[in-house]
Amino acid sequence: MYLMQFIENIIDAGSAIITDGWKGYSSLTNNTKYKHEIKIISGSGNEAHELLPHVHLVDSLVKRWINGTHQGNISPKFLSYYLDEFVFRLNRKLSTYRGKLFIDLCNKLLTLLQNHIKN
Repeated sequence: MYLMQFIENIIDAGSAIITDGWKGYSSLTNNTKYKHEIKIISGSGNEAHELLPHVHLVDSLVKRWINGTHQGNISPKFLSYYLDEFVFRLNRKLSTYRGKLFIDLCNKLLTLLQNHIKN
């Protein structure tokens, strides 16, 4: 149930969701909000990085960033902040319009400040 709540909160209806054959994603199969494509790795004759290249690219970049920048020493308590920083850096690296990134960063900071003031 938590997985579907996460998906519905994060992913826009009508989006395509590509997954491996894990049974935890079975609730997506009959869901009409999303286009669910399953790419089963086991027995396909393909490597995981061939079927889901972006997942493995981001996974390896996160691992390299954690081990390089933070020497592998990150606190689970602050994991969401580390991942936010990683996403910001990745988007900045891949963006062709850097001005929008500054606006997005300002919006993020304002949201964090509002939440901090409320608490």
